[in-house]
Amino acid sequence: MTRPTVTMHGVDAGDSYYFWQWVHDPSSEPQAHVMPRADLAPLLHRLDESLPGSTGTETFTTGLFTRYATEFVFSRALSRVALPRALAAQIVEKFNEHGGPVLLRVQPSPSCSRIPWELLTIGDDADPKRLVDYADIVIDPPPDINSGRAAEPAEWEPEYAAAPALYVVDPFTDRVQGPVLSAAQREAFPMHSPVRDNPEPGKEFGRLQLSEQLRTRPSRLFYLGHVASSSSQPGASALLLSDPPWTFGVTDVIEGNGHAIRPLSAFDLIEGTWRAPLRLPAILERAAAGEKPGSMLWPGGKRGSRALGAAIWPMPARVALVACNSGGDLAHPEPFGLVIAMLNAGAGLVTATRWTLPTDDALHRSVPEARHAQPLFDMALAIDDAHRQADPVPVIAEWQRVRLAAWKASRGAQEHSPVFWASLSTYLAPRNPPEPIPADELKRLLEG
Repeated sequence: MTRPTVTMHGVDAGDSYYFWQWVHDPSSEPQAHVMPRADLAPLLHRLDESLPGSTGTETFTTGLFTRYATEFVFSRALSRVALPRALAAQIVEKFNEHGGPVLLRVQPSPSCSRIPWELLTIGDDADPKRLVDYADIVIDPPPDINSGRAAEPAEWEPEYAAAPALYVVDPFTDRVQGPVLSAAQREAFPMHSPVRDNPEPGKEFGRLQLSEQLRTRPSRLFYLGHVASSSSQPGASALLLSDPPWTFGVTDVIEGNGHAIRPLSAFDLIEGTWRAPLRLPAILERAAAGEKPGSMLWPGGKRGSRALGAAIWPMPARVALVACNSGGDLAHPEPFGLVIAMLNAGAGLVTATRWTLPTDDALHRSVPEARHAQPLFDMALAIDDAHRQADPVPVIAEWQRVRLAAWKASRGAQEHSPVFWASLSTYLAPRNPPEPIPADELKRLLEG
């Protein structure tokens, strides 16, 4: 039996307009919902203030995600604006008919890209459940990713799934930013079936080595480390590897802790070295004194060669990006970032995060009573386990239900906070995605 699946796509036009329709159901008609900006904006501002790394001042000891009651009141208020009542009723009905969670495919509008859909309340206010109790939720990339991608994703068949995975875990130590994991966590990280010469956690690993390993065709890529992001340039979001400044790349060098590296950006993953003749003069102009073109490290082969990013860094069917705000692509009017770049290069499923993540060390320093907990490390292990399964989506959703139950039972213990587990977004871009609602139908719904 085909699992009930509903698509919900949003656009911002002053207010936010959402349209949904059930797939594989001939009787289903597209329906519309309006999120008034006056109601939505204050809630989104409150959410942003409570997230790590935000412009606000809230920490583990203040804000929405420090107590269950506070988070619940906020999630209920947000659900009244963001979750159409008619859709909620249909989801519950389909859940009961099917005997299990439906699949909800959301393409958020830019203003709603950080909404933790899993936390939205559904049902009776006296004893409400959450949307994740009734639905496995994935993010739909923009429809044009399927018409213009450089590489189609491989099918997750037994022979393909049996291939080794590539793990890039804390790919440098004390360079620019400190490590995400502790030394003990890096040593304990269980890298299942790594590729030959897989980088040792905490050791240097750059874009040339990444290219070499990806071209051996691993089944998965698992990245746990730092991501640099830009609110003004989504394409500048980048993996922080160990590339020295004299490596060819589109994004400017960044410095910190007495070191300098050139990040591997979404621009790089799309463009590769194809536009090198245009890029190189500006790169050399900004380079360190004494740098010579002949000394530049060159990804993809012979120095000066030209290739698109998808050829230099071909992505496996599944990618995990356990890093701060690694999935911020849809926050921009023209959605683009690391996730879209990886989907373009051949990934069919990417799990990333909606916002900045605190490290376990930050939790221990802020909440001493949680010093034995390691929620970020545990989340990384859960994602890795899910990506090895036949279908990662229900596995991740079930793990989130367990985390939600622990959050509720503890009444707000910070090691169970949704700051960690509700940050996850899984982007799904298979070969044959559901058709989007036609433009003329959207227009009719808006006018109606």
